[in-house]
Amino acid sequence: MHRPLVPVLCAWVAGILLGHRFHFAGGYSAAALGAATAVFVLLTLLFPRGRRVLFLLPGIVTAAALVESIHHPLPILDILAPQEPQLGLVGTVLNPVRVENGRARFALAVERVVIGRTALSADEKVLVSVYGNGVPLRAGERVQLPARLRVFRNFANPGAYDYEGQMACQGYSCRAVVSNGYLVVPLGHGELPAIQAFFEEGRERFRGLLTERLDERRSAFSQAILLGDRSAVDQTTQDRFNISGLAHILAVSGLHMGLLAGLTFFGLRRLLLYFPHLALRVPVGVPAAAVTALTLLVYLGMAGFQVSAQRAVLMVLIFLGAGLWGRSRDRWSTLALAALLILAVDPQAIFSISFQLSFGAVAGLLWFMPVLTDRLGLNAPGKGSEGRSFRRVFGYFAGLAAVSLCATLFLLPLTVYYFHRFPLVVVPANLSAVPILGCWVLPLGLFGAFLLPFSEGAAGVLVEMSGWGQSVVLWLVRFWADLPGAGVWLPTPNGFEIALFYMGLFSLYFFRRSLWAKWLAMSVALLIVFDSIYWIKRVSFNDNMRVTFLDVGQGNAALIEFPGGKKMLVDGGGFSGGTFDVGRMVVAPFLWQAKIRQLDYLVLSHPEADHMGGFPFIAASFSPSEFWYNGDAADNDLYRRLVLTLEEERIFPRLPPPGPDATMINGVRVEVLQPGKDGMGPEAEGLGFNNRSLVLKLSYQGFAFLFPGDIERPAEALLANRCGEALRSDVLLSPHHGSATSSSDVFLDRVRPRVCVISCGAGGDFPDSRTLAGYSARGCEVFRTDWDGAVVCTVREGRLSMRTYNGRELELRSASGEGLL
Repeated sequence: MHRPLVPVLCAWVAGILLGHRFHFAGGYSAAALGAATAVFVLLTLLFPRGRRVLFLLPGIVTAAALVESIHHPLPILDILAPQEPQLGLVGTVLNPVRVENGRARFALAVERVVIGRTALSADEKVLVSVYGNGVPLRAGERVQLPARLRVFRNFANPGAYDYEGQMACQGYSCRAVVSNGYLVVPLGHGELPAIQAFFEEGRERFRGLLTERLDERRSAFSQAILLGDRSAVDQTTQDRFNISGLAHILAVSGLHMGLLAGLTFFGLRRLLLYFPHLALRVPVGVPAAAVTALTLLVYLGMAGFQVSAQRAVLMVLIFLGAGLWGRSRDRWSTLALAALLILAVDPQAIFSISFQLSFGAVAGLLWFMPVLTDRLGLNAPGKGSEGRSFRRVFGYFAGLAAVSLCATLFLLPLTVYYFHRFPLVVVPANLSAVPILGCWVLPLGLFGAFLLPFSEGAAGVLVEMSGWGQSVVLWLVRFWADLPGAGVWLPTPNGFEIALFYMGLFSLYFFRRSLWAKWLAMSVALLIVFDSIYWIKRVSFNDNMRVTFLDVGQGNAALIEFPGGKKMLVDGGGFSGGTFDVGRMVVAPFLWQAKIRQLDYLVLSHPEADHMGGFPFIAASFSPSEFWYNGDAADNDLYRRLVLTLEEERIFPRLPPPGPDATMINGVRVEVLQPGKDGMGPEAEGLGFNNRSLVLKLSYQGFAFLFPGDIERPAEALLANRCGEALRSDVLLSPHHGSATSSSDVFLDRVRPRVCVISCGAGGDFPDSRTLAGYSARGCEVFRTDWDGAVVCTVREGRLSMRTYNGRELELRSASGEGLL
């Protein structure tokens, strides 16, 4: 078999995906997988060599499924999190404490769990958050602390980021919340491995040197590229790196390891050639490779032994070894071997974004670089010394451009899937910044770190010289990112579309060589046309009304898709006192996965953080035509940022007209039952933001939806008296997230909802049990976003179909009012 490691890798990956999908962790299923693997191995040994592959690959699939199923047992802390409200943890701090908005965060390797008088041994990692009075802790310090455990939780919306999965890939079991830093008790030195403790001490000392010799901006950048710690890099700088296509610079990855390995290996090999006696006795590549490997391992320790850095080092070392052993031309087998070794040790790595991007980039280079270099004529020999010099310089930059182009093209669907943005300036940005990073910033910074134990003064000089180059890199990043149209937000591709993309690349690569590639290319093109027609019809020419209540935690956000393509977002979610942007991280990914790039209306019920927090990003990114609000203004930075965004995007705020005159939007009747303080008159006196919420009612094909914002009992009574039967609605968004201050009897008796949707966060105080009892007494079906996830309501041909992210379904008929579960 030609390149047997490639099909072996494919079989191993298939087995991991199979085990992850069906969870064969039970005794019988694990035994069955083990028996199947043994049978396939036995058949492989018994049959002739030519037929062994028929049984070897299925055996690898079952073996990988078994390894994946038993590799990660359920962590004890994950089990205890929902059961124990408070417990004690003893462990070792793994990284420097970072303080942001009054909250200290660090990773803790837990060795013991204390529940009352019972102590349990543990070997897990948690992410600790300490609120108030943070205690200065160093990496490697042993501590004891009382904590409330919180499981990692995804926002249950289509297109949501898999936060749970990525934290599991990083080895974290759960979160631990400490109410006060005074409760954290230092216990002396922890139990870090000796080599890790050695490097942590060096990292701390080098971090201090960076802080002392460089300004805050360059110090943060240095810590990211040299120590693998980018927590000090501000969000604006990170966004600029993302927009310019240089985000890979901020993470210690294959780029950094490859640059360092190339500089060390080829530099040493060239240096050793000046010693002919040594070169005749020992192949110069061997000592050069040995020093390169040692340099990479030291850099790995400096980067904190991060998992992504470990993978990068392993990949580079395998390629380096393949070159020494004369297998440099079989790069696909080398790449497959590196991936197999990583996935054999940690099958979960296949789900890691860094693993997919790193190996995807290398695969793209192996696939397309030979084609591009031939087309650019980079392999043709130069004539004369001047010609060779010019071609050497031209070849370097042309090769760098080809690398950027190949990696960007091959990773395009994955980049858009995970980050939703495509950097249009990626090639010139990499051409200008990467040479400075590889030839100036990285070597001087690392050499300074190596010199620090011997001479702090010399190390400081090198750090400052490296800082000059960092200033240039940061200026280039800002220049490219600030260009108009440098990066564009794109709809998120689904799995089918990603597969179509790679099938299309595959068919184009072999298009001139075989007939089947031509047929495959035609089939892919046809499927792309059908896929495009489907989404255009669904987004712009839909013939039904769809309302989606999003899971945004403790907040409100609902998307209304009117027949004919118009779209309205009622509230944008948000969290008070935090830096988490719900609009960017939760609402926008949902819109992008639905191929929605523009909204027509933004509606803000009232200016509080849990309703308007996501609007600044949404207003800037989805070009809404109108902004409806209730006339209230909040005196805080969030509201001022929203107003500034509306002004910059030229979106005029509109107070919707009060009274019986409804707005018709493509056949949907939109009524403003409570227009805010200006339309409420004397009734608004003494009422707070919540009770002055904008109240909307939407009616279509015999079904009505009521969006009451955060109104409480006083406003509910006013509405009931003023509107009477006009409040009657089939679907009610629970006022104020189901709190005890809302959903009064007089209000519910007027609305008479058949379905109530409660938008609330997991583990919070909402909804109130009395509110739930009131809904139950009226036979109202209750959906909760913390339990059910996003709730999608579709009105079509006199029927209301409801489906949740977690699989619950309900159907209502307009005439009879009966529901079918």
